[in-house]
Amino acid sequence: MTKPAGSTNLVVIAMDGVSQTLFWQYREAMPFLWNLYNRSAMFRRFYAASTSGLSSFCDFAFGDSTMLDHNRAYPNAPGCLAGGGENLFSLLRRRGYGTLGLMRASPAPGYAKAGFWGAWPEECGRFQCREEDGDCRTLVGDFLARNALDGRPFVLYAGERAARLDDAHPEKLEEKTFHGRVEKGYALLDRSAKHILDTLEESGFLANTVVAGFGPYGTDPWKHGVFAGRTHAFDPYADLCWTPLFIYRNGADAGVADQLLSMIDLKPTLMRLLFPDEPGREPASANAGVDVLSYTRKAAFTQSLFAFERENAGPSLGLAKSYAITDGDQRLVVSSDGGIPGEGGMELYYDPRDPGNTRNFLDFFQIDPDGAMTAFTFQNIVHPHFFMSFKPNLVKSVAESYNFMRRQLFLHIKEKERTAAARIPEGAAENLFPDDMFRRKRRRR
Repeated sequence: MTKPAGSTNLVVIAMDGVSQTLFWQYREAMPFLWNLYNRSAMFRRFYAASTSGLSSFCDFAFGDSTMLDHNRAYPNAPGCLAGGGENLFSLLRRRGYGTLGLMRASPAPGYAKAGFWGAWPEECGRFQCREEDGDCRTLVGDFLARNALDGRPFVLYAGERAARLDDAHPEKLEEKTFHGRVEKGYALLDRSAKHILDTLEESGFLANTVVAGFGPYGTDPWKHGVFAGRTHAFDPYADLCWTPLFIYRNGADAGVADQLLSMIDLKPTLMRLLFPDEPGREPASANAGVDVLSYTRKAAFTQSLFAFERENAGPSLGLAKSYAITDGDQRLVVSSDGGIPGEGGMELYYDPRDPGNTRNFLDFFQIDPDGAMTAFTFQNIVHPHFFMSFKPNLVKSVAESYNFMRRQLFLHIKEKERTAAARIPEGAAENLFPDDMFRRKRRRR
């Protein structure tokens, strides 16, 4: 991507619950977003760093995947964040930007009104929770007018929950079928984005605005288990963490961008777009994001629970701790057993061909007691289609990717645990991820 000059505005459209595959599947319900998407840089290898809302917002806003790792349970009050990092919106506010956080009222309106439990900085103003769709244009229009009078650039974060399975938008409830409600959710998401972008264009701001649209996390409608009835099982399968990302800059850079990106890379990358004349910066830590205009990422990581979070505690009841790594093609998921003997272990998937992560490639390989891949096995399969698929060069490629990802994921987890322990030393040995999970396959799910 090339870099713009001048004072540039930023609009972020966060499409909660939208995975890469669902974004494609329901594209007919989102004509406005799809038109915008096709005029943008389309990142086909973008991955969320966490599998749920507050975590993903922190990953994005702070550009760091360790902000919540020291928590023993899912946070529900201000003060749960680690110190040291600066929120993207606070950083831009300090540089003279006007700021606005906006979300439609949800079944739990305190989620937005509390500013993501303290993750939205107070100096950026109160996170707005609009009650009706019509309020969106009014709130955005008033915000743009205020900044036009002040002569300031602005940053707007617009969260939209309508595509979530559990969202209870009144227009969704009018639909009589499950599919009808799901499709309506995507249409409502599209309408919300159109309201915002139309208001920008009518106010004359769109030509000098970077628009970033992404899925903070996806939706797995019970493919891998019910897990107490949740709309997704939290384990970092591709349904949850392979999400869409597009960056629109008045028609510049349109086309497929093939870089590997993590959610934590958005903050430094967007800052680079907004301030192209400033020198690039090395990432602050091993778990901090990189500016992908200047650096190349070799792997992206995703987690379900926090590094120190207790399994089967509070809202996390019934969940195991899981981590994943992807090189942009294959995905290695490693999960603890959640207190169920024999449940945990490793899974290996090929995301582009199996976005639902239904076929564990490790079933085709033998691993030794230390978890090293030793041999390919045909499992008494005789059909030639299988033999034709697994040529020696493919088997070698799978093994090399597995060995690289397994080592990198192990080091990633250890670094996250060390960072969390430095923030809260007491009880640091509790709730650590068991190394044994890297030595065995996970049983079929």
